[in-house]
Amino acid sequence: MSNEFNKKCILIVEDDKANAAVLRSILTKSGFENTRSVHTGQGALDFLGIADDGQELFDLNEYKTVSLVILDVMLPDIVGFEICKRIKHRISPSLPVILITGFNITEYVAQGVEAGADDFLSKPFEPDEIVARVTILLKRNLLNGQRHSQNDDEIDGLLQGDQLNIPDDESIGDYVIEDMLSWSASTIVYTVRHKDNGSQYVLKRLLRQVLDFPDVVDRFEREIQIMEGLTHPNICKVFEEGIVDDCPYCVIEYIDGNTLESLVNKRKLVDFQTIYKVAIDVANALQCVHEANIIHRDIKLNNIFLSNDGDVKLGDFGVAMQMGETRITQHGYAVGTPIYMSPEQFDGTEVTFLSDIYSYGATLYNLITGQPPFTAANVGELMVKHLRESPEPLSKHRSEIPNGWDSLIIEGCLAKLPEDRVQSMAEILTILDKIPLKEHSG
Repeated sequence: MSNEFNKKCILIVEDDKANAAVLRSILTKSGFENTRSVHTGQGALDFLGIADDGQELFDLNEYKTVSLVILDVMLPDIVGFEICKRIKHRISPSLPVILITGFNITEYVAQGVEAGADDFLSKPFEPDEIVARVTILLKRNLLNGQRHSQNDDEIDGLLQGDQLNIPDDESIGDYVIEDMLSWSASTIVYTVRHKDNGSQYVLKRLLRQVLDFPDVVDRFEREIQIMEGLTHPNICKVFEEGIVDDCPYCVIEYIDGNTLESLVNKRKLVDFQTIYKVAIDVANALQCVHEANIIHRDIKLNNIFLSNDGDVKLGDFGVAMQMGETRITQHGYAVGTPIYMSPEQFDGTEVTFLSDIYSYGATLYNLITGQPPFTAANVGELMVKHLRESPEPLSKHRSEIPNGWDSLIIEGCLAKLPEDRVQSMAEILTILDKIPLKEHSG
């Protein structure tokens, strides 16, 4: 691992000081140079700057630079689930949290998933296991680019040198595992190759530890069903589903490229020709989604892929729902990603296709300007801005941008009231068609 990666701060919240010392020793011996420990829930809140005194004490860019929290479920003053929720609400949903317990971990998985935990571990710890879990979560957070800005050399080093070891002969069904892409509280995602034709795919599998929780399994199966029912060149395709060792999985097309979030993090300002293509292709994808009576609910840069051949693909339907379906909450807060969420997703009113249009506008705003329409120190402040404030004009960030973009995104997509927005993706496509392509040559 790079030296900078090893210096990421890991906070251990464990009331047993001996256990905390063991954890710190394991991580230190494995090269993690910056571990801290506290022994109460209040100590954790104080350290993170989210003590319950009505004041937010941290800045998202500076708050003790904590990159991962290892959190005991049973603490003497505040239960770990509550601390996890506060971390996800008031610091960042992307700050990784590993819940630990000396009891049967399966008894706590459902509560942990609801709290937003990224992983679970039982005591006593196997050193190799805790190091592997910490490494993959730190790497995932680094590559997501939501809280850290790293240079390309460091990211490339992580990709090449710090993958978890996977046996050459390990396979799932007809697919040989090549590499691990991500690991969440309920799923693990690999890149794989088909044994016969050698084609590369992405395989997403549910973890065994959540099989006893019907809501988690149902959510995973619903995502597969929704994606299987959508056929469009700008939507990631599901090729196959199956079960291995009682764990459901699905095989998704592999995109040889990267997410738009990675593109923005590297380039900062994306050229107008790319922006225009993304706007058209995602609008076409969402028109297909909405015609199937489905609301995506999580349109964002990280869920849109741009291949090296220039193809744009919309993915991740994990929180999508049928129009009119009972609202499904997840991780203890409104479903979605806060910097892109519509006002109605924050305040709990009815979510419709127009919510996707708002998130589409927020996503394009970020793609064009290199920053989201609103920023804040915590989710509460962000919610107030989405509900009450208007974003700065795009032209303030990029003076050369045609007026058509400001009108479409600020007035048409990011209007506070759903009825004031552009009413369909078809209407958005019509508006985009009237913006001369030559104006987007950069």
